[in-house]
Amino acid sequence: MSEVVTIEHGRRREGYRPGGDSTKAKAEFFNRHELNQILQVYSRRVISGEWLDYSLAFDERGAFFSIYGATSSVPLFSIAKRPRQMRKQGGRYQVLSRGRVLKTDMSLDGVLRVLDRRKPKLVD
Repeated sequence: MSEVVTIEHGRRREGYRPGGDSTKAKAEFFNRHELNQILQVYSRRVISGEWLDYSLAFDERGAFFSIYGATSSVPLFSIAKRPRQMRKQGGRYQVLSRGRVLKTDMSLDGVLRVLDRRKPKLVD
């Protein structure tokens, strides 16, 4: 049968997941400063018409900010923030593109440089 849990009771129970195993690690989240940095890069590319939409996902594997293009249902890029136990030899933050890791770094600024590169434009 199912268990009825109030929101406050669920918040107090660390790692509580309805119908799931409560021993799993807590989800990772972006803080306000990190989201501000990501959205600054994102907004510049939206204004230029390269990107259209984004999504946020949080789970035991980390926090993900996925970026979509104008005609894509698959993310062009994902910025991942990994939890402490999943960090490998390189860093906490990663930029992924279609399954490939483009950059791994301990600082968010380091991985955002990959996305903030300006494409060359033709001028008359």
